[in-house]
Amino acid sequence: MSIKCLAAQRAARTRLTRRAALRLAAAATAGGFATTVLHAASARADGTESQPQSPMQTPSAGFDALDAQVRAAMAAAGVPGAAVGVLYRGQEYVAGYGVTNVDYPLPVDADTLFQIGSITKTFTMAAAMRLVEGGRLALDEPIRRYLPDLQMSDPEVAARVTMRHLLTHTSGLPADNFAPMGGGDDALAQYVAEEVPREPLILPLGRYPSYSNIALSMAGRVIEVVSERPYEEVIRQWLFEPLGMERATFFPADAIIFATAAGHTVLDGKPFRQRPWALPRTANAAGGIVVSVREMLRYARLWLSGGVSPDGARLLTPDSLVQIGTPQSRQPADPTAFGLSWALADENGVAFWGHDGGTFGQNSRLLIARERDFAYCALTNVAAGSAVLAAGQLWATENLLGISPSASPAPSPVPLDAAALAAYVGEYENPGEARYVLRVRDEGLELTSRNVDPVFAQIQPPVPDPPPVRLAFSAPDILYAIDEPRVRSAFLRNPDGSIAGLFFGGRFNVRL
Repeated sequence: MSIKCLAAQRAARTRLTRRAALRLAAAATAGGFATTVLHAASARADGTESQPQSPMQTPSAGFDALDAQVRAAMAAAGVPGAAVGVLYRGQEYVAGYGVTNVDYPLPVDADTLFQIGSITKTFTMAAAMRLVEGGRLALDEPIRRYLPDLQMSDPEVAARVTMRHLLTHTSGLPADNFAPMGGGDDALAQYVAEEVPREPLILPLGRYPSYSNIALSMAGRVIEVVSERPYEEVIRQWLFEPLGMERATFFPADAIIFATAAGHTVLDGKPFRQRPWALPRTANAAGGIVVSVREMLRYARLWLSGGVSPDGARLLTPDSLVQIGTPQSRQPADPTAFGLSWALADENGVAFWGHDGGTFGQNSRLLIARERDFAYCALTNVAAGSAVLAAGQLWATENLLGISPSASPAPSPVPLDAAALAAYVGEYENPGEARYVLRVRDEGLELTSRNVDPVFAQIQPPVPDPPPVRLAFSAPDILYAIDEPRVRSAFLRNPDGSIAGLFFGGRFNVRL
């Protein structure tokens, strides 16, 4: 039976607002032709053959609308290539659209490799939980038990920080430091020894989450030490191999033998091939996996099957899955919480786990609803691919889960006088990543931003700064964007009442 037929049997319909869909995706980021995977063992451009496909991967009138939504979003956003996969009640649909590279184009199909960026964090967490289940790692023990020489800018935090803090983004570390450290097997060891001690702490340990790639790199180092193997080898042996993810890799030298997507920057509606291609090896535990949408659905099945691999081996216990899916941390005024690495949200009774990923010119999404046996994955080869990711997601949640999109009314603004608004004006920064400037505009605030990450400054062609964001207050110290998507943000105050900083984009930004 097709997914479309199964969806038609649902007993009731619930509602998902467009804002809610975007929030799920954030918690967690061109014309041409589409190449849907049509035939079992069909010839591929790289000379290999596609793997046998399930009936759901054959043409289906039920998925024509999905393909049309994705193609329309790609054309509107200037996205050259994308791949989409859907799982529902054990059946699968995968499709590729557009091209891998505007300068050297190959058609994208379900086996084309993309960078999935921060979705990698869920793999890192899964490996950590396998160590926990084996009694070799404790989530709530100070990680100095495993890294006795650990140093941080605050000695007390260095003595107390745990793996749980790292996996729930509550370590207080800022978002980014992409120092390459040579790229050898000792890269993570050097990174934690030399770079982590230089990083300022922006929040008290365990108080609130602030998204941190640095923290996940540290988690990768803990995994290396406890398992006595390089991080990438652990992920391959414990996840890629048992899940049948044969092409998944961290390394360009492995990816280059297959059809692989290049990253792109879109300027004035036109995509340009972007350099560099890969993040440094020190970021592999935070965002380094390269994989196809077909193999991402194999990974999604791990979570839908209760932690069991295709051959019946148990990779994660039910107790671990409960802990992973239990809210662990939450920013002020944010309805989305972090479990262990996954972003968690409940929409009209449907529990979602989700994560987005963004790298040099690529953007991805994985969304699962375990109780509904549902997963959606989308991969794009532009950094600003969120319109494409959302287009497929909205179709899938409406047509398969019965969660229909509807207009989302803006919150009621809370007016502030000029003096009150002026108290918020100033500069805010997540050290090493982005700097924000708040100004008064039209009885509200306007936020402008620029990237201060030296690694991203090397991107060619340069990525333009995002447009200004108009903000209004919905409650004291709580902001929402006036224009869609109506993202929420919040100020945090010091004990004396002064403004300590701003939560925006999942990060905490310290007031300068």
